[in-house]
Amino acid sequence: MTGTTNQKTSNVEKYERTGGIEQRLLERFRATLLAEITGLGARRILDAGCGEGIVAAWLAQALPEAELVGVDARADAVEEFRLRNPGVRAEVGDLYGLPFEPGEFDLVMAIEVLEHFERPREALRELARVASGAVLLTVPHEPYFRGGNLARGRYVSRLGSTPGHVNTWTRRGFTRMAAGEVNAPRWWSAFPWQGITAGV
Repeated sequence: MTGTTNQKTSNVEKYERTGGIEQRLLERFRATLLAEITGLGARRILDAGCGEGIVAAWLAQALPEAELVGVDARADAVEEFRLRNPGVRAEVGDLYGLPFEPGEFDLVMAIEVLEHFERPREALRELARVASGAVLLTVPHEPYFRGGNLARGRYVSRLGSTPGHVNTWTRRGFTRMAAGEVNAPRWWSAFPWQGITAGV
């Protein structure tokens, strides 16, 4: 089975919303995420499930000396990644079977990715395989993320669940899921998202 995800919404639409509380929450998410990543001192970073390259652009600005590689199952997203991040390597690949050597990256990150995967533990195991230092993950913090969608009248027929999300995790559930595949997962908040940084 390939790493095709259940991605049904655009990362560009999500990350480039302007105005109001959504923009403030996204700015806080960006600041928290970049602080977490820069604190790791990684020199070679894999952006797994890189989408259209928005997070990679944040990283390229914050860590200009780091080598960044993107991989995503969606060819159209990879094409847009390359346009957004000229000179940064990106390729189409299966997150259940990444085209990289064991321990090839200091840091492997999956930002807003695992909620789209039907077999997230298997995907996380593969992310850990190609990491030599750390794995960093973010997913929506439930039930708050869904509640926020409902409060804005979004996805009401799905009880606030974003189309394409096939997993939902509380803090406890997310930490437990990660603990089975990585070492000493450390949970952190970027409300209404949550993150884990862990060793391999």
